Amino acid sequence: MTKIQEMNQPKDASGATRASAEVAQRTTAALDGLFPQDSFASRHIGPREADVAAMLAVVGKPSLAALVDACVPEAIRLRRPLHLPPALSERDALAQAAAVAAANQPWRSCIGQGYHDCVTPPVILRN
Repeated sequence: MTKIQEMNQPKDASGATRASAEVAQRTTAALDGLFPQDSFASRHIGPREADVAAMLAVVGKPSLAALVDACVPEAIRLRRPLHLPPALSERDALAQAAAVAAANQPWRSCIGQGYHDCVTPPVILRN
């Protein structure tokens, strides 16, 4: 598409042309295939096996269970597995976080309006 053709394309509310929006969608779709979609847990939850082995060698324990037995008092140990939902993929976790964030309502902040009987540092008063 030539520059003149692109300039004559209808624009949306953000000022982007339909052609540029289509290119952005194709680019995003192409890039999605380059990145692993389900690597959230491996990147964010817990150390790798080699790291665990190195840590256990340093503290002198044969296993994580032995380390926990040595560190966590029996009175506060939970002996049954936790009832957790299945892990989400990174994409699903981000979508869930976005859905929660979308429920937020913007409110006017009144912080600092009406506080009294407190000491305001002189450097703040001066400016």
